[in-house]
Amino acid sequence: MERTVEAELQRLRKEIEECRVSPLAESSPRVVFGEGDPLSPMTIVGEGPGEREEQEGRPFVGRAGQLLDKVMATVGLTRGEIWLTNVLKRRAFEMVEGRVKNRLPRANELAVYKELLDRELRIVSPRLILCLGNLAANVLIHRGFRMTKEHGQWFSGVSGRKLMATFHPAYILRLEGAEFDEIMRQTVDDFTAAATDYRVLREQSPADIHQQPAAGKESRDTQPGGNRGRGYPSSLLGRESKS
Repeated sequence: MERTVEAELQRLRKEIEECRVSPLAESSPRVVFGEGDPLSPMTIVGEGPGEREEQEGRPFVGRAGQLLDKVMATVGLTRGEIWLTNVLKRRAFEMVEGRVKNRLPRANELAVYKELLDRELRIVSPRLILCLGNLAANVLIHRGFRMTKEHGQWFSGVSGRKLMATFHPAYILRLEGAEFDEIMRQTVDDFTAAATDYRVLREQSPADIHQQPAAGKESRDTQPGGNRGRGYPSSLLGRESKS
């Protein structure tokens, strides 16, 4: 099973790397694919690569990634035991006053990379998905996701999946003082809840993980693939930076 999953992921990665006409391929030639344990019952999904991620070809290796590592360590998680990926597989950026700046994806770009993310998630088959930031939450949970009100809640998805969203580390890094402390506390609480359900699944056999519904109460039904091909206005995606 492991070889099959890894082979399918490699085929998908190669397809993305070799497609030169897909959105962002011309401006951002380096693909940043997912990494970690593809057989893990838990996947973390961010927005997309930033400058550092594009340079190294790995997700979450910049300042936001360092903060993510600290939060995961706080709740006893490591990169090696989950699958870590982004909605976008290439960097979206623009020139602002002569400087390169990360930007939100356009509707046509998001539609293509949402389709690729759906394929990636079908391969790794996570039972739990933790979305980092508004863009991932809008893509995978529901449009118009309200992070301040809906973070930390479990939503039900296809094939018995459970989905939760929390604040993106890049957003947290822009905060200061008491606001930083409070959002960090909420984020750690969300990660703690996700880690608890993850450990329940880890104790099951691989066959059980992929056949039985995830444990715990699900708060509402969603269809992660239901927005395929639709436009995603910037107002719905928030303003959080890349990883």
